[in-house]
Amino acid sequence: MQFKHPLRAWQEASEGYFYRLVLVTSLLLLLLMHAGLLAENHKLILQKHDGFKKPKIHPHAAQLAKPSIASEAKRNSNYERLLVILVEFAEEIPDDPLTTGNGLFQNTPDPTYLYSIGSPPHDREYFMANLEAMRHYYQAVSSGYYNLQYDVYPDDGTAIRLPHPMGYYNPPDASSALFVERMEEYFQASFSLADQQYPEIDFASYGHYMIIHAGSDWQHDVFGDTPSDIPSFFIRVSDDKAVSVNGGSHLITHACNVPATISQDFYSEDLGGALLHSGYGALNSVLVHEFGHSLGLVDLYNVYDFQPMVGVFDIMDSGGGGYLLDQLEDGNYVMVEGILPALPGAFSRALLFEDFFRGEGYMKDAGELPLYSQLDLAASSMKQTGTIKPNIIKIPLGDKEYVLLENRSVDPDGDGATAVYSTLDSRVILYPTPIDDPTNQPSYEYDYLLPSFQKANGDAVGGGILAWHINEDIIYHQGVFDADGSWVSNYENNTVNTDYNNRGIRVIEADAMPDIGNIFSWHWTGTPYEYFFKSKPVLNTEDAFANWSLMPWTPKFAATSKPALTDNNGVPSLYWLDGISNPAAVMNFTLKSGF
Repeated sequence: MQFKHPLRAWQEASEGYFYRLVLVTSLLLLLLMHAGLLAENHKLILQKHDGFKKPKIHPHAAQLAKPSIASEAKRNSNYERLLVILVEFAEEIPDDPLTTGNGLFQNTPDPTYLYSIGSPPHDREYFMANLEAMRHYYQAVSSGYYNLQYDVYPDDGTAIRLPHPMGYYNPPDASSALFVERMEEYFQASFSLADQQYPEIDFASYGHYMIIHAGSDWQHDVFGDTPSDIPSFFIRVSDDKAVSVNGGSHLITHACNVPATISQDFYSEDLGGALLHSGYGALNSVLVHEFGHSLGLVDLYNVYDFQPMVGVFDIMDSGGGGYLLDQLEDGNYVMVEGILPALPGAFSRALLFEDFFRGEGYMKDAGELPLYSQLDLAASSMKQTGTIKPNIIKIPLGDKEYVLLENRSVDPDGDGATAVYSTLDSRVILYPTPIDDPTNQPSYEYDYLLPSFQKANGDAVGGGILAWHINEDIIYHQGVFDADGSWVSNYENNTVNTDYNNRGIRVIEADAMPDIGNIFSWHWTGTPYEYFFKSKPVLNTEDAFANWSLMPWTPKFAATSKPALTDNNGVPSLYWLDGISNPAAVMNFTLKSGF
């Protein structure tokens, strides 16, 4: 028998123990990951797709709510607090072919789901991650000011179950009156059951409320074969229809309503050697749009005929309809909607956060700025540190009209694109992040999908100064008489952009071609030429960006330029811009005065 030194024996035993420990731990980690109990975070670099989805709006949804008034909402001490309830329906037995799903949340993985983003399980963890993504978005919108806090109930892995199947709440071909009645019933039943089943919820401690329901939404029923899907909407009811909670001490009068998924109606297109799979989507855009209403934002599309009125330059119009592409392992492609919602435009951002912007230097009046010297205008999508440069400049046009200037950059960090940072094994996209950042810190690059030029290698180039014409007379001093005979402004009525020729908020298109809002234009989204910048681009034979030429594009924006810097009556502005630079994270120009 060979003698073994006690220290060596202990070492070998220890090595065996640690080897077994590592082996067991590794197997356990693999099992947990396979079971979805341990999720990984990943950085993804996806391809920009030029197209946007034109908004599909339910014909009766506009009757459900008037927007909250931003100034009143901000006075609420709970302005940053959101309560979310998870709601499912009576199970469909047999399945209702007019709805997506069976009325219940899909709480287990779906092996047939082609792609990671948006894939089941759609459980509380999944929705918490999506709400964290919304928190990051509004951090960017507010330049770091607004920090959303949220709670999700039930917190025990279950859902609040309504007494009726989905189809009851949105019967096909319902009249306007029946649709509104059933949606109000849906809203009331959801929060009443939440109050009954979870008495520990202090509803009064929240300023915002949201229902996330099982299934998809009506807006993404591309094939038109599930008309009983519940639409996404924001609802506001009068006090007599409000939900009384917490023993009658608090009334809930408003809520956002969003689905568990927007993915449905999957189809594939042969690109000639590869397939393009469509119908897939992330929740990011629908969440931030509907929550925007709760914060006090208004729809900027025409709520009567659903025509985009400011295009993709604001999330409250069509800015949530952008696509990113990813190549699958088999060489085919998948197109995913809603990952990167565009930032709100200058009007919407100022509506919510003007006081903060002015206090910190993000927003300036033309009268505050030095004339005849070079001024900087930082991109809305650039996270600033150190000395703050303005990213909104206001130019007056009389008592009721003004122009807001902002710098919309598709690539403020200059790396040609943006990466997105995901969680839950890439099921949820949390935020954009610089491609080369090893720490994957959040950036503000939500405008990556805005109209731009692209180099031959796919890098995005473009953006520029976007000019917004604001007519406060139309927004706040024109309106309609409500059903009860009381007068409400277009802002309160959510009808600020229902007349193409008399819009409250519009983009002054730098190319002077009326595309945005024009029902006869192919370019309803807007084009790379809607921005003001110095030089015309040089494009190669395949329309890829090569460089900036020496020929001027729109280096000047004045009463004598085309388009002209005037009010609706043609009265020129006292101020004008000259020497506008080419697109950059920080653009510059000279502010001048006089006629």
